[in-house]
Amino acid sequence: MYDINIMNGFDALDLVGMLFGRFFSWVIVFVALFIILKSNKKNMNPNSQTPGVVAPSGNSSSKDVLLNFGFFILLVRVVYDLGTIVFAAIDKLFPSTTAYQYYGSYGSYGYSSISWPVSVTIVIFPILLILGWFIEKHYTAVPEERNSKARKFFTYLPLVITSLVLIGNFITVLYRFIDGQDLSIAFLLKSLTVVLISIVLFLYYFFELKGMLQNKGKWVVILSSLMVTLVVILGFMALGSPRTQRQIRADDTRVSHLASIDSQVGSYVEQTGQLPQTLADMKQISGNFPNDPETNAPYEYIAGSRMNDGTYTYQLCATFARSSSATNDMWGHPAGRHCFSRTYKSYTSPAPVVPVNNNYYYYPNTN
Repeated sequence: MYDINIMNGFDALDLVGMLFGRFFSWVIVFVALFIILKSNKKNMNPNSQTPGVVAPSGNSSSKDVLLNFGFFILLVRVVYDLGTIVFAAIDKLFPSTTAYQYYGSYGSYGYSSISWPVSVTIVIFPILLILGWFIEKHYTAVPEERNSKARKFFTYLPLVITSLVLIGNFITVLYRFIDGQDLSIAFLLKSLTVVLISIVLFLYYFFELKGMLQNKGKWVVILSSLMVTLVVILGFMALGSPRTQRQIRADDTRVSHLASIDSQVGSYVEQTGQLPQTLADMKQISGNFPNDPETNAPYEYIAGSRMNDGTYTYQLCATFARSSSATNDMWGHPAGRHCFSRTYKSYTSPAPVVPVNNNYYYYPNTN
């Protein structure tokens, strides 16, 4: 979610996310299936188990494997989305002054892309709690499986992952310090976020492994719910209301439209050797132009002049609902009507234009 070139800090959580999303999740799936097949084979062997008798301690039933596997996958998803929300809130509070901001699918505001992780967290976290309740109920009914191989596997695995993330985080902080790179507030806060999330997960699975969380499920649910609620509230503070999101997306569309018109002006200059006086002049070459996404009003184009060095000046104007956060972006804008002063340098000699069939242009050779 965060490009490595526009990060304002170390996103160790991104490394884990890519690991799960592109490779590691498939490894987990195959390992889980292997455990299921192995345990089922043992349970089906008449010499290893008497019919009707619970599997010996250490063996895993299919239900045990699937419950632990599902809980682990959902927990990874929730933790990753929580980290994404916190990182986006940090980016909003401490925006980068050097990172290049670009309009497009991620929005010129940057933090608007956390709508998805907020939505996922709101839906997935209650499912995670319910699944945890089913797991505890299962172990109460079948206490022999508390020490099953599946439970141990999906307990030790998060311990290893969180340990690696902590080590990677500290190595990155030390590297940036030794290398003389800027340790910004945003960078330190993101590193602290990674540390806190990793420590909480590590302690949870460590205490679970030691059996210290038995009969304390109520407190685990209360504390985890409180933490997730605070992060979701933080996400809504960064996102704003749904109306705010609609305004942000509309402004991004306006910027995208203006950028397209800007490109067409350059093409028109190269083909005709002059600036268009109005947007209508470019229709024969570029076709119709989009209008404002909310008011359907046409965008404003103000023709300028040609400088001695072949540079053409003009302005593109639109009315924006909100101010953009990208102060160092060529498309940064305040709220309300704003005109962008644009230039285009032509490297071709001006030539007379001869319209043909009202659709094409022929440029005589002036040499």
